[in-house]
Amino acid sequence: MRTVIPDTNVDSSCLGFGTASLHHLFSTSSRQRLLSVAHEEGIRHFDCARLYGHGLAERELGTFAKSRRQDLVICTKVGLLADPLLEKFALLMYAAKALRKARLGKRNPYVWPKYLPLSGPDIAATAEANLTRSLAALNSDYVDILFLHEPPPEMIAVPDALAEWFAGVKKRGLARHVGIAGSAQVVAKLALTCPTLAEVLQVSDSIQSRNADYVTAIGRNLQITYGYFRRAAGRSPQTNASADLSLKTLAKLARLRNPRGVILFSSKEADHIREMCKAFQSDSTVFP
Repeated sequence: MRTVIPDTNVDSSCLGFGTASLHHLFSTSSRQRLLSVAHEEGIRHFDCARLYGHGLAERELGTFAKSRRQDLVICTKVGLLADPLLEKFALLMYAAKALRKARLGKRNPYVWPKYLPLSGPDIAATAEANLTRSLAALNSDYVDILFLHEPPPEMIAVPDALAEWFAGVKKRGLARHVGIAGSAQVVAKLALTCPTLAEVLQVSDSIQSRNADYVTAIGRNLQITYGYFRRAAGRSPQTNASADLSLKTLAKLARLRNPRGVILFSSKEADHIREMCKAFQSDSTVFP
């Protein structure tokens, strides 16, 4: 289950675990157990962001990684900002989520994220402050890949200050590689306008819509893709929300879409992680 991510020197598992839903588990012990199951099943690529759980996912991953950092590929992101109040008081985050789920009132400002300033002197300083908090939470002095997180379309012309900041991050050894994560269409356009930032592209894709074709159309290899295993509420983890394909079939089709890179998925269920890894390992045409 290993690969070297195309156009990098990052040796990774072919299957990566996304931590976006880690905070949906309400205890540290359950979160650590979930990460342990992923590791036991052979996953070594862990994708995170400051926004996920407003710092909680990075803290849990940092605790898990403390004794095994050299064994892991850790990626995080700057761009979408965590709320500083929710970083300090996780209970407020859960209260806000409950209100949103109950559809009470208007959008809560502590749920809907803000983005880095798109211009002005604060853009690099804000990104630096966020990365500093991320590294502290992750118990590491570097990340393997630092992504610009879901840049909005208006950021297709990357501000020079931000591009220079990312270059400096790599030069200082705070990230082995830098890249862009988000919508394939926006990421592909941004890769053309700012190639120095686009060492690694992490894009959404699906079997049906083939969004990642925007990336291959500009002559780039698929490196990290996600979105193949999204499911509707109440569906079995072994079915796809839109096509009702078996998990094994989805794994094969996803690997055909991205044959040499990393395929990300996210889950809060240990059995789903085991089933996912089994599906990817069970077909020699997926992992020869």
